[in-house]
Amino acid sequence: MKYMNNIKLISSLLIIAFIASLFACSAPESADGETDGTTVADMQESKSNTELIADYLSSLPDENYDGAEVNFLVASETLWGHEMIDAEEISGEPINDEIYARNRRVEERYSVVLNSTQEHFTSIANKISTLVQASDDAFDVYLPRLNAGIGAAQSGYLLDGSKLEYINAEMPWWDSNIIKDLSIGGKYFFLTGDIHLYANDATHIILFNKNNLNDYNLEDVYGLTENGRWTFAKMEEMSRAVVTDIDGDGKYLWGDRFGIQCANYAIPALLSAADSPVYVKKYDDSSDSSDSIETIEININSDRFNKVYTFINRTMNEDNITLNMEDSAKFNIPSGSFSHEWIEAMQGNQCLFMIGVLDYMDMFYEVESDFGIIPIPKYDENQTDYIAPVMADAIAVCVPVCTKSADMVSLVLEAMAAESSDSLKNAYYEITLQRKRSRDTESAAMLDIIFASRSYPLDRIYNWGGLSDDIIAAVKKNNSDLGSLLAKKEQRAYTDIDNTLEKYAQNG
Repeated sequence: MKYMNNIKLISSLLIIAFIASLFACSAPESADGETDGTTVADMQESKSNTELIADYLSSLPDENYDGAEVNFLVASETLWGHEMIDAEEISGEPINDEIYARNRRVEERYSVVLNSTQEHFTSIANKISTLVQASDDAFDVYLPRLNAGIGAAQSGYLLDGSKLEYINAEMPWWDSNIIKDLSIGGKYFFLTGDIHLYANDATHIILFNKNNLNDYNLEDVYGLTENGRWTFAKMEEMSRAVVTDIDGDGKYLWGDRFGIQCANYAIPALLSAADSPVYVKKYDDSSDSSDSIETIEININSDRFNKVYTFINRTMNEDNITLNMEDSAKFNIPSGSFSHEWIEAMQGNQCLFMIGVLDYMDMFYEVESDFGIIPIPKYDENQTDYIAPVMADAIAVCVPVCTKSADMVSLVLEAMAAESSDSLKNAYYEITLQRKRSRDTESAAMLDIIFASRSYPLDRIYNWGGLSDDIIAAVKKNNSDLGSLLAKKEQRAYTDIDNTLEKYAQNG
């Protein structure tokens, strides 16, 4: 542990180094007490991010595993998103080639062989269960969808991430938000970050149509976002400004112009972005224990939740503001492929704001209408930060209890993540922004805001009592009676929550 303490110290210093490179500090003194005019920022400018990461990798144990295999099982055929954790060869595609190069560097560093096998996303959870129960160590790392992997975690099939010796979740290549949001009882089982790109693709965003923004002389949403003034009220105001019955038939159907275009998943995404989740974690700080007692409570009765729900229900159902792409009969949406309909809407300037996920950018590569990227707005200006919820079917990294060597696996994963922090992340930004026909400098800054503010809502990942599903259904029915909904489902939801907490206490 003394060695690991040194690693933690070096890690902390490197975090500080990353931050210090952005700020000028007081000049250090020379041997005679005089300052030489050199600041910490000056010292860090001599090292690139790549060099800082190399320093960190050099601080990790210098292990030789003599050709040991590290085997990954990855959810596949998910229909969207970057699924790859490994690449077989150089192809000329930037993300593929960066993954290939990263993995070969890690293999050479530790004398390991990285292998990746795919499993259909609908069956990977059963695969984990079957193999772990049989103590089969065929796979050292699993990458299931989050809402599928939680069963394995509750059953005790996965290692607590805090027990993975060389994983330093405080480093910037890991997304610490998933630990904050999904840890239960002080334990966490899933990791996301630069090591794997699917969680990026599954992050909720808003695409805005620049043609509509300019034609209606609306405010600069990039500026609103940067100044903390991009709010629900502002989105509604701007959305109302563009609503147009284009064919003049007195109806608002496909082919008319709407303020917001979305699908059902926008409902829980907006709740999360407004910091109004269905379930919240609570801590009892009066406990004598060093760890406060954790409970999970239903949040539907809170004043804030009701205000946010009322807004969502109104904008989804009143005054023809929103086009829900899953209500094809209501809006007379023509039948066709999912992507074709969304592309046609963007190309035809049929909406101002489109609530989706980053992977949607891939659909719009050929769209000529100019569009930009922004986060989902805050509820109001009093809300401190933007919140960018990640879909429940995002893919995450987890390690089974029967892995051949947890220390080896954690060291390899840490190195893979660190190696990804510069090159693979940059390739992802480059490809994502290239999907926009008209590139702008603001989009990269928006991605930084979005990725820094990601959240992993309990609502859709656990959906205790089916309550999150019922909230979506209530909005679809324009139902404002949350009290009746809660009365029907509260007991079942709390029973499910208690069962989850008990399983983690026994098996986690």
